[in-house]
Amino acid sequence: MILECRNCELCKNQEPMIDVAKSCDVMWVGISAKMINFEDELPLDARTYSGKLIREIEKLAENVTFYKTNIVKCPPLKNGKLVYPNKGNIDDCFPNFQKEIDRLKPKVIFILGKVNSNHILGKYDEKIDKLNEDFNYIKYNIGRNIFIPIHHPSYISVYKRKFKNKYIENIVKIINESKL
Repeated sequence: MILECRNCELCKNQEPMIDVAKSCDVMWVGISAKMINFEDELPLDARTYSGKLIREIEKLAENVTFYKTNIVKCPPLKNGKLVYPNKGNIDDCFPNFQKEIDRLKPKVIFILGKVNSNHILGKYDEKIDKLNEDFNYIKYNIGRNIFIPIHHPSYISVYKRKFKNKYIENIVKIINESKL
């Protein structure tokens, strides 16, 4: 159903990029798709900075199923270059994100980055000022879902490399404490 989405014009840049799953324990949520470089590429692909770090975390969480997605499923482009999606793009795509949550029923939803977190949490009348520098993240219980805003993995990989192990350790701890 999401693959046929035509809520906006972004699908002209590229078809919606989605992961494949019937259910999941943990959902990772980025802000937008990027242009596909490989035929088998998925959201938050392990060939990206974000995907590599997410993959490291996933390897440490045994017997847990994961799903990767973006709020905006198609890449927003300006003059052929990837840009941040605007509020209209996010609003157009948000119903598809809600469908993913309803269908997959994740126990934990990690929102990647402050900007993305405020877009998503804002839909539920929540807001964050900043993310904890010690990686002690706040859980937002919204309906039957647990949303956890975290630092974007690319930010950790590029700017906070020396804290990467602490970041991984704290996220794995959250996953394990969620009784998945």
